[in-house]
Amino acid sequence: MLNAYAILSGIGASICEFRRLDLLSSGLNRKLGADLVQWYASAGIFSQASEESGTPSELPTSLRILWHYTFISLTVDLNTLEVAVGREGRNSIVPDVCEYVRSWISTLSSKRSLFHALYLQNLVVSTNLGSSTAIHTARILFSAALCWYCYILYLPSTIIATEMPVNSTPDEIMEYLTQLPELRLLRTESGSYSPASNLWHKTMSSFQKILVASPAEVKENTLCIIESALRGLGTSGISRRFADIIYIFISGEINS
Repeated sequence: MLNAYAILSGIGASICEFRRLDLLSSGLNRKLGADLVQWYASAGIFSQASEESGTPSELPTSLRILWHYTFISLTVDLNTLEVAVGREGRNSIVPDVCEYVRSWISTLSSKRSLFHALYLQNLVVSTNLGSSTAIHTARILFSAALCWYCYILYLPSTIIATEMPVNSTPDEIMEYLTQLPELRLLRTESGSYSPASNLWHKTMSSFQKILVASPAEVKENTLCIIESALRGLGTSGISRRFADIIYIFISGEINS
C-alpha cells in the first residue's frame, strides 16, 4: 500500500502547488478529480477475495480518509477558510477572504466539499481505528470541521451567485452530487461486499437532512461529532488541540 499512498499524496501535492500558483483551472480541476477517481478504483476497493485469506481486500481506512480529504482540498482553498475563521487574527479577515468563502458557499461545489467532509466523518466514527490511527487523521478531521463551520458562519450573509445559487433545492443538490464521478464510484461500492457498504446510505440520508437543518442542528450533527472523535483519537496533543479549537467553533466565541 506504500505505492498507493505515494500516488495519492502526489495528487494532493499537485493540487496544493497548482492552487498556490493560481493555476487550478476548471479543466485541471476535472483532470485531477479524474485522477483521484482512477486511484480509488484501482487501489483494491473492488478486488476479489485472495486465495490466502478468502476475504475481500479492503483499502486501509487511513487511505480512504486521505482520499476524501484530497477531494476537499481540490474543491476549496482550506488555507483561505482558516484565515476566514481568524487563524491570523481579525485584521486578516479582509473583504476578499470573506467574498471567497461566500462565493464558495453559493456554489454547488461547496456541497461536494461538505459531502466528502461528512463521509470521512462517518468513516472515522464507524471504524475502530485503535493504534492504527494515521498521524494525518486529526488534521483531516479538523479540515472537515472547518468546512462545516465556514458554511454555518458565512451562510446568513451569502451573496447569491448567478451560476449556482445557494438556494438550490435539496433535490437539485442531490442530483448534482449523485452525478459526480467519485459519488457514482462510492454508490457502486455500496452494492458490493464490503464492511463499509452502509456508509453511502448513511451519509446520503444524513446529508439530505443537514441541508435543511438549522445552524444548531448542523453543529450537532457535524462539529460536535468531529470534536468527540478527535478527543477519542490516540494522537496525543495534536488531536486534543484541534478538538479544543472546534469546541470554540461550537460555543460561538468566534463571530464574523
